[in-house]
Amino acid sequence: MYLFKLLEELKIKYPNVPYIFRLNEDKTGWMKKFYPEIKTKNAELIIVRDPLKMKDILTSYNDFKYLQ
Repeated sequence: MYLFKLLEELKIKYPNVPYIFRLNEDKTGWMKKFYPEIKTKNAELIIVRDPLKMKDILTSYNDFKYLQ
């Protein structure tokens, strides 16, 4: 199991993961870290999604706003 600090990094690196959980513990001191097994009661399901397609990743299909 990998823990990521950045949600966007997880979404791009693992596009076929259907369930994304948030862990409300201070285990994410690194940007990405591998754990062979995690036992916790503090996990929260935050996203249920379909696998990403290429158009989901391309910036031309997203509605980004410019920072001023």
